Amino acid sequence: MNGAVQHVHIVCFTRNGLELSHLLCTQLAALHVDAAVSYAGRPEHLCGSASAGSVAAVTLGQWVQEHFLSGHALVYVGAAGIAVRSIAPFVKDKCADPAVLVLDEKGQFVIPLLSGHIGGANELAQLLAGITGGHAALTTATDVNALFSVDVCARKNHCTISSMEKAKRFSAALLESHRAFVLQPAAFRDSIVIEHVPPELSLVPEDSPQLSQAAATVLVSPAAGCDVPGSPLQLVPSCLVAGVGCKKGTPVQALRDFVSGVLAEHGLHAAAVAAVASIDVKAGEAAVQELAAFFRVPALFFAAGELEAVQGDFLPSEFVQRTVGVDNVCERAAVAAGASRLLVRKTARDGMTVAVGIRTVHISLSEGGAA
Repeated sequence: MNGAVQHVHIVCFTRNGLELSHLLCTQLAALHVDAAVSYAGRPEHLCGSASAGSVAAVTLGQWVQEHFLSGHALVYVGAAGIAVRSIAPFVKDKCADPAVLVLDEKGQFVIPLLSGHIGGANELAQLLAGITGGHAALTTATDVNALFSVDVCARKNHCTISSMEKAKRFSAALLESHRAFVLQPAAFRDSIVIEHVPPELSLVPEDSPQLSQAAATVLVSPAAGCDVPGSPLQLVPSCLVAGVGCKKGTPVQALRDFVSGVLAEHGLHAAAVAAVASIDVKAGEAAVQELAAFFRVPALFFAAGELEAVQGDFLPSEFVQRTVGVDNVCERAAVAAGASRLLVRKTARDGMTVAVGIRTVHISLSEGGAA
């Protein structure tokens, strides 16, 4: 399944609902989606059900409290009113809420209730409807009008939306005019490849004269400082690699402040960081591990031989060569982690070094394209 939903919790209330739930669970497992079934109905309704022995019996309140904050999709097989009342105390906002769907026990209608785009509920609804032979009842305006959805695009392409308020205005303007512009800065055109552009979108340079007539505009860029009043909505691709080195025992906060400061100094968005990379002898350094945790990205480590084998023009250091067996850690690590070029060359301070590279990423603007 090409979407955000990888874990699904299903709850049902009747014998027929239980049979349908097990069908969904089996079919989802075949698609490599982890699914589990719980039963929150009356125990006597399970009499004679062949599936009763393999289902977890729960109270609905217990089930919701346990799973709503997990970030996993919740699927109710039963009445929509039951689902709405049970999730009401937990609903926060579209960025934090999980996908929540409801099906009738015959699988005729599959209705996304929460997080249709960001959480992947709409996509999951279509998948479940395909399993049951039912109908996915989508109500989000861009889906009804078959138009570009900026939050689906962000989710599928691992981008961060700069402002949900601007995203709302963008979608409203697109629905009004059925036209929008996508801006791609020249500085990143070689690394951020925008493809599968649907007919309602036009890919234009930042200085295009058409922009004065734009009903809706979105900028695709890892640059910082673009989200100011009057600026367009920005999608920040996950494309930067921070290659780092540090002396043993470097304080966690010191490395975090250093790397964050270098990103800001060079106008790069922190949300664009996709990985932190270093040499393998630094795998035990708390500062490096915590830096990756701060950016919520993986920490990647390479042996000296792997870094030495990386091709490119790197700033050498005899001291680093003597210490770890390779003449440069930060720049080589960024490239070893997939950077196609360096945006920030080796920068050093107080025994810490950082270099920032950019990976080549492909951004598909069409749901039918490869994300």
